[in-house]
Amino acid sequence: MDDRNDTAPGNVYVVTKGDAEQATSSLCKALGLKGIAVNTIAPGATATDLLLVGKSEDVLSEIAARSPFNRLGTPNDVASLVAFLASEESRWVSGQTIRVNCSTMV
Repeated sequence: MDDRNDTAPGNVYVVTKGDAEQATSSLCKALGLKGIAVNTIAPGATATDLLLVGKSEDVLSEIAARSPFNRLGTPNDVASLVAFLASEESRWVSGQTIRVNCSTMV
């Protein structure tokens, strides 16, 4: 897909997110027979260099305001889910795209 002349920025990004969800479902079915769980984590606006660098405080405040908690996510918010999915407690969780975004979308 070529987005050089795209009039709607982000279209390729959105399509690849959908592809990741479909791949998760397919891999879950294929690898489940071997007892391997497959899940995707879809984080929202998370306070990492990728998001923070080059953005003004006003822009970051605007992004944070989209969340009902009025804050950006933290790497620890996402890491907690990773730890759960890597644990035995998640043994019945597979084929899921889990959004860690406090009801916001990136």
